[in-house]
Order: sequence, then C-alpha cells, then structure tokens
Amino acid sequence: MERIFKLEYQPAPRGLYIFTGVIFIINGSIILYSNSLKPLSIVAGILTILAGLGYLFLSPFKYSKEGKFFPRVKIDEVSIWAKTGFWSRPVVVKWEDIREIDLDSFKINFKLKKSSQSFRYNCYPEISIALKNAIREEANLKGIKVTGG
Repeated sequence: MERIFKLEYQPAPRGLYIFTGVIFIINGSIILYSNSLKPLSIVAGILTILAGLGYLFLSPFKYSKEGKFFPRVKIDEVSIWAKTGFWSRPVVVKWEDIREIDLDSFKINFKLKKSSQSFRYNCYPEISIALKNAIREEANLKGIKVTGG
C-alpha cells in the first residue's frame, strides 16, 4: 500500500506569488515607458517584467499540492521516495538495502548495506509524527531496526 505524506509547512502563498508577479510586471511596464534614463530604464523594465513572469510561472508549480514539484514522501512496499524541496532531487531508498533507520527531529537517517543516506524535511509536527509512524510500521513488517522518533 502506497502512502504519500505532503510536507506542507505553511499555507501555500500561491496568491502572494501571483500578486507579486503582477506588481512586478506593472512596475516593469511603468519603468519601460518612462522617459528618464532611457538605456538603463529599458534594461531595468525588461528585467522587472521577466522577474514578474518568473513569479507567475513558478506559483502554480511550486505551490500546487498536486504538482510533481511539491515536497512529499512516498512509502510503499518497495522503497521510500522523498522530495524535500522545490529544486531538490528525489531521494530513493529501497527497503531491501536498509539495515537500520534512525528517526531524528525532522531528519531520517538510513544505514544501508554499503553506505548511509539521510534527508531533512520541514513540515508540521503532526505530519512528521504520521510519517515516522508509517516508516516504523513498514520497517517492522520487513524486520528492520528503527531507533529514535
């Protein structure tokens, strides 16, 4: 059974990103059409508009809880998959490679057969507790020692 834990830490400020993007675009347009410091005003206006478009583009991806970029942890019978930030790459640890799991405060350490691996995450304490309980349950089914938590 696959379980997904969305690592939500704050209410998603999607509206704030959209508002900021619109303000940047308006400000960039005003800078572009002003007559003061023409060469510098053109560069500043274009850069400000691009920044506003960047905010508008990032908001649906970065703060959509259903999007593939939203931080989350997936636990299934085969592996633990964790994406802890918008730009971070997912960490995948297969259950068959795990010897021991150490559950720290907002950090999970895996002692593997050949090495070790860990990931930090930010979320509400309730989500962290549920995540650790799910990892502990699955590890107990597989006979893996779990410490901390």
